[in-house]
Amino acid sequence: MKENYRLYDMTGSHLTEDIHASSLVEATRAGIEWIEGGSWEGNGGELPCEVSIIVRDMHGVIDEVATADAERYDCSGIDHIAEPSCTVDEHDWVRVGGCAENPGVFSSNHGQICTVEKCKQCGMTVTTDYGATDMHGRRTTRTTYGGAA
Repeated sequence: MKENYRLYDMTGSHLTEDIHASSLVEATRAGIEWIEGGSWEGNGGELPCEVSIIVRDMHGVIDEVATADAERYDCSGIDHIAEPSCTVDEHDWVRVGGCAENPGVFSSNHGQICTVEKCKQCGMTVTTDYGATDMHGRRTTRTTYGGAA
């Protein structure tokens, strides 16, 4: 079967992938799998990706201009970060800082929150920013790990 949807990597690489899918929902799922399957830096941020229908002329040839102008739908994924191993045993996370009513929770200075946790075993910290923004200005969640504090 001919490809009927085009995936757009919006991370700056300008890569595309043409796929066949039975519906927009299936194409969106394929887009998420495609973008998350790439080689990324592991920063825990959003991986922007879009999908659109492929437009063909009456001979079945892809009309590149019409396809590029077609409405696009979001199928962004997440750059899943691998949690570093604990140097002692297994991580035993506890929230640190903040206030008594909401330990480990801070303002992220852009109207959202972030949490800070520390491993009781090795001292590694993990910060999760729930209001970070990606390079396109869209809100995303970013997780970062730090050494012993």
